Amino acid sequence: MQINEERLKKAMEHKELLLDRKPSLESVMKKPGQFDSAVLGNTAVSEECQSDFQLMLLAAQSIITKKPIAGWDTSFIISQLDSCGKPGPGILQGNFQWMGAYQECININAPPPPSNTRNYPYQGGYCRAAFAINPSIMGRKKRSTPHTEAACTSALKGGAGVTLSEDICLPKGCANDQDATVILRYMTGGDNSSVCHVACIDPEANTLSWRGVVVAVVMCITLAVVLFGTLIDYCWYQNNKDHHLAKAVPIRMLLAFSFYTNTVEIMAAKNRPGAIGAIHCIRVFSMVWVIAGHVFMVALEVSNNPFDAVPIIKDLMTQVIVNAFFSVDSFFFLSGLLLSFMWFKELKKNRKAVMSPSAWIMFYVHRIIRLSPPYYMIIAFYTWVFPYFLKQSPLFFGTSDLLIGSCPDNWWINFLYLLNIIDYKNQCYPVAWYLATDMQIHLFAPVVLIPLAISPLIGYAVSALLMVLSAAASIFTINYFHMPPSAFLSPYGAKDLEYTVDPSYYTFYVYDAPWIRFPVYLMGILLGYYLQNNKRKVTIPKVVNIVGWALSLAMMLLVVFGLHDYMGGTDIDVFWRAMYTAFSKTVWGLCLAWIVYSCYYGYGGPFNRFLSWNIWIPLGRLTYCAYLLHMTVALYIMSTQKQAVHWSGVIDLIIHQLIPTIVFSYIGAIIWSSAYEISTSKIEMIFLGDLRKRPHPEALDTVAPKKDDNSNGTYIIDTDKNACPDGWRASEVIANKCYYVGVQKKIWFEANAFCTGAGPNAYLTTIESAFENGNVNAVVISTSAVAVCDQFWIGANDFDLGPGKFTWVDGNPSKYRNWSPGQPDDIQQCASTTARTTGLWKSEACGIENCFICEMYTGSSGGSTTTTPSTQTTPPIATTTTPPPKTTSQLPTTAGVTTTTQPPTAAWTTTTQPPTATGIQMTDCYDWLHSGGATTSGVYTIQPPGSAPFDVYCDMTTDGGGWTIIQRRQDGSLSFYDKKWADYKNGFKTGTMGNQWLGNDKIHLLSTKDSTVNVRVEIRGDRCVPGGSTHRICASPVDPNVFVFGVYQFYIDDESNQYMMHTTDILAGNMTSPGLKGFSSSNFMAFETIDRTNGNDYIIADEIGAWWFTSGTLIALNGKYNSNTWGIYFNRKYNNLNYDIVPISTEIKLRRV
Repeated sequence: MQINEERLKKAMEHKELLLDRKPSLESVMKKPGQFDSAVLGNTAVSEECQSDFQLMLLAAQSIITKKPIAGWDTSFIISQLDSCGKPGPGILQGNFQWMGAYQECININAPPPPSNTRNYPYQGGYCRAAFAINPSIMGRKKRSTPHTEAACTSALKGGAGVTLSEDICLPKGCANDQDATVILRYMTGGDNSSVCHVACIDPEANTLSWRGVVVAVVMCITLAVVLFGTLIDYCWYQNNKDHHLAKAVPIRMLLAFSFYTNTVEIMAAKNRPGAIGAIHCIRVFSMVWVIAGHVFMVALEVSNNPFDAVPIIKDLMTQVIVNAFFSVDSFFFLSGLLLSFMWFKELKKNRKAVMSPSAWIMFYVHRIIRLSPPYYMIIAFYTWVFPYFLKQSPLFFGTSDLLIGSCPDNWWINFLYLLNIIDYKNQCYPVAWYLATDMQIHLFAPVVLIPLAISPLIGYAVSALLMVLSAAASIFTINYFHMPPSAFLSPYGAKDLEYTVDPSYYTFYVYDAPWIRFPVYLMGILLGYYLQNNKRKVTIPKVVNIVGWALSLAMMLLVVFGLHDYMGGTDIDVFWRAMYTAFSKTVWGLCLAWIVYSCYYGYGGPFNRFLSWNIWIPLGRLTYCAYLLHMTVALYIMSTQKQAVHWSGVIDLIIHQLIPTIVFSYIGAIIWSSAYEISTSKIEMIFLGDLRKRPHPEALDTVAPKKDDNSNGTYIIDTDKNACPDGWRASEVIANKCYYVGVQKKIWFEANAFCTGAGPNAYLTTIESAFENGNVNAVVISTSAVAVCDQFWIGANDFDLGPGKFTWVDGNPSKYRNWSPGQPDDIQQCASTTARTTGLWKSEACGIENCFICEMYTGSSGGSTTTTPSTQTTPPIATTTTPPPKTTSQLPTTAGVTTTTQPPTAAWTTTTQPPTATGIQMTDCYDWLHSGGATTSGVYTIQPPGSAPFDVYCDMTTDGGGWTIIQRRQDGSLSFYDKKWADYKNGFKTGTMGNQWLGNDKIHLLSTKDSTVNVRVEIRGDRCVPGGSTHRICASPVDPNVFVFGVYQFYIDDESNQYMMHTTDILAGNMTSPGLKGFSSSNFMAFETIDRTNGNDYIIADEIGAWWFTSGTLIALNGKYNSNTWGIYFNRKYNNLNYDIVPISTEIKLRRV
């Protein structure tokens, strides 16, 4: 709405005011003779309208002439006139919406006069007419040609012309678009009428079109499926996950729509290990920024005093709203970042599969399936259902068709993601352009991904070329058309007289153009590539980090506030406009890249803690659907106004429009995401999952099992039995797979460590089909193990997904299930199989001892390369070793209890370090495992950057190996309790293999030098004695063989920050349930010792030694071993358990991810 204020003031000096002199409804009533011929007897006017119009004139004359009609109350005419819109104050401030009193008009219901033969009452009908403001005000000559709707199109769509809307209460018989248009045009000048558009509210006639009915039916069907799926999930599936019907495709499809499970998954506020924690907060803030910009835009469009809002555009802080366009660039950056990060992650796992033709097909198919269902549904709803609600609104009913725009004709262009290219001047749904641009950039992304996959130098060169071409296109476009530097056209902004093209050119060539938006997306791709291929945490000097943050924040502020003077009227040369357009998005992307980079590698400090706050995770997941819905929500909230919207300032806008729009957009997003986004993703996995996941183990075989027609249903394969190590059995039905049945009883963790220690492709067996389950059972029965054990450990646990949700040790979900009735329960975390023909599984406590079954992939014969089923990369070894022999370690006797457990490795013995052929400096045990070829646990020399070499104990078997031991307590022979700050700083031990604390300086080096470092805390055995001065609560009964562990992300600061701990919620293990505090209760706590207590003197009185203490400390593993108070202890909160453990032995170890 751009009108020269001076011309308005000049126009107001004339008697014609804003409109050509035209009669009102009141003047028609006063002088009916001048107009009744235009209506009465006019074949273009309906008979019902003529009848009502005649009664209106009759009643008006009765009042005007003061000649009452006997038996007829004509006072309804007063209400009719009173409910019409009238010129109000603030015309110079843009008050061009003269709204009437809708309810007063439609409440008119008067009987006809006694002399009239009609048998229905006279009622009011509400209409809105849009008039063109006198063209002379706009600096043009007065029109002499008919002023039709086509002549007003530009004004109605926000073009050069401007319309004034006035509400009129007509007789109900005339309150339809056709009759009202005829009447109002005759009232306002006939062929020279300035009427552009007339719309009337008819509550009885406002029905859905057949397309609207179809959309409504689809939404109702979706709602029914959601309700049905939720009922099945909540009332049956949660307690019958192993029922054979639970595996049926129809049931799984219904469960995909479960609002219960989908909402639980949305609200799960937990980052996965190695995830980019800051992205969720960036998403949420960008979404709020987008909504703020659009709410501001809508408020200006519908307010009756928009010029009152114009001065705030000059304010510095208002630039945050005026320049909200960069919020969309944040989304482009995140799209590129996540695409690259995940794509290169899969590339590292299986390069051949990711680069295959089928994978590239799925690259596009998955994107379309991921985005389209919720997007298509909002387009359908907005196009064919939403107008039904707008037409009921006094604020929007006259312009509802204009708001919907070209959607009824161009919806298919949106479905093809081409609305920014085809008929771009008539786009359907204001915010849909982003999806089209993002999809087109995604289609183009392999042009960068493939060169980066081939060679970093080639990838960087291609990226640089594309950046240059994009910048050149921006500079040329702005210079050629003399375009503005921003999409927001300030009424105060300096005007370039050479900018004469239609404003839609800016939309097509700059704002929506994928070639202009691509640089910030490319910034995300390059950062994602770097993060995925540089897992080792870089060392950022403190000064560099501070300067990087300062520059990034300063540049972002400069980009956002840099156009302040231009918005206030200061001219900017076209060259600088071009520079701003070409490079502002790139600068924005670089600043975001630094923020993510610094936070990812642990240098974000308080910024990282805020950006990675778990509260942002569910909100971040809802961002896509919130983006789709927010414009519809904003328009609907505005449509609830019964009177003209009056601009009252930014605070009023925030309270009454912005906050409700944000809240209801996210509430709607929960429903929309569950019904159309998450559900379709799950259905995609049901039908297309096998095309996107790693090959099934059987698919790795060079010779697939084939049925022997003469063997009565058995299978034969060509397996090289010599490929299995000694003591292992070749599978009779699955090629290249060997089994080892362990008769030495072990707890689950030791059994898994035993298996993984046998080779890079070995682990506790995974079972993914009934066929494979029968094969495993047959192998067990064929050995003597059935005489020793009833249960055998297999490779399934619920450490990652929570109680009752089992996954295999190779990272795949347990899709095939063969649980015993009532299994698994929500307490026991490890799975075993029965040594009987049924081969049924059960969940058991991980700390009990069972026999076990290992499996190993030997690769295809002939030396051909196969893909291992393991999701964890392990180095190839020259020869395959047999499982290490069992070694027993005697734990100390406590309170008369003697316990014997097997350690997770062959023995804690010194290991000769294998020489490294490459001469690579080993910075930790992970390097020794993956670069040095070490596979046996023992003492190794490492040298982190900036450190002298030192010896550590490496655990090469537990959970894939590569762990560096930082704490071990085997007994009470070495006192940890009375050691002081200097002792813990430098470390202490009784031999590298025995009791030890590695030293805080070394722990700091090891925990902060890698991109992500996990800590694994293990507690074995329980010596708890209830009661006493501590009022200790022990397990019932106390389990001397208990084994609990937890895995967390972890690092500590240096000594200047008192070795402050930083950790996450539990990622895996059975120490605590997710969300409950245990080890993570010490997050953000400084390290304390008996000589540096920070005022916490209880660490001396309770003999709990040195730790990262907090109020209500739940863990103290360096406390006095045999204490009469608290000493060494751990408070376990797991599921419904809550008791204290006094460990027999503990171990803390680090490994980078």
